[in-house]
Amino acid sequence: MTKYIEIKGHSIQATDTDPAAYAGAWASGNNLNTARSDNGSAGTQTAALTAGGDTSPGYRDLVESYDGTSWTETTEFNTARYAFGSSGIQTAALIYGGLVPGGSPGATESWNGSAWTEVGDHNTGRYQLTGAGANNTSAVAGDGRNAPPGTSMQDAVETWNGTAWSEAAEFNTSRFSTGSAGTATSAVFFGGR
Repeated sequence: MTKYIEIKGHSIQATDTDPAAYAGAWASGNNLNTARSDNGSAGTQTAALTAGGDTSPGYRDLVESYDGTSWTETTEFNTARYAFGSSGIQTAALIYGGLVPGGSPGATESWNGSAWTEVGDHNTGRYQLTGAGANNTSAVAGDGRNAPPGTSMQDAVETWNGTAWSEAAEFNTSRFSTGSAGTATSAVFFGGR
């Protein structure tokens, strides 16, 4: 025989308001020393790095470091550019590809916390590409467009092992200017055009 509790169930506490969900809030921080767009980034909320960018007009090689409060200019990188891929942390970052006067390089530069070093070039030079990676010895880069501006989209994906880029499985859909997160072996690319 069925018991009453099995049919009726248990009572639920009633309330006349919706429960409040936790929602974080954005706060304004200090401005960059040089305003620009299409710059690269690496790091965390309290230890970040931004490099390059477009100051309309102008290709930049500027690099600024963030300590959670303010931005400080630091060592410039070797090839001024914008719309490039970037990954890593404040003390071990990587930048690759992008637009430079006259084209789209495959140049890759590695940051060790105090200096930039040119390292192995991308197999497919492009701009408006995206990347992910934990540091300057392990990264994945994908999508983008060939130069000059407005030419074909890319579905090429390449991985970085600290020395050279290797081609990997292509994306399902060609695009550019995507978002990304993760590491070289566990990444997600999203959005884009």
